[in-house]
Amino acid sequence: MSEMPVSEARDHFSDVVSRASQGESTYLMRHGRRVAAVVPMSIIEEWEAAEDAADVAAAEADLAEDGPLVRVDGGCCGSGSATIGSCTSTATTSSSSSA
Repeated sequence: MSEMPVSEARDHFSDVVSRASQGESTYLMRHGRRVAAVVPMSIIEEWEAAEDAADVAAAEADLAEDGPLVRVDGGCCGSGSATIGSCTSTATTSSSSSA
């Protein structure tokens, strides 16, 4: 990990990127404060994976709280079916008509 003024990073940007590709983070400073960072892609990929996992967990919690979803428009299970939970559990709807 290193720190560097933004103006210096601009002048040596390819070096900063090369260090990031080798696993080193560089914090960019302005007026003595960290304002940005150039980090290895592995850090971003791990962060995105953690964010995705948190989104999935939140969605699963919402589904558990609200109960199963029922889809009556045919959806992925074929026309005229009602789906509860997933496409493996279907109930066929029928309509009777009188002539």
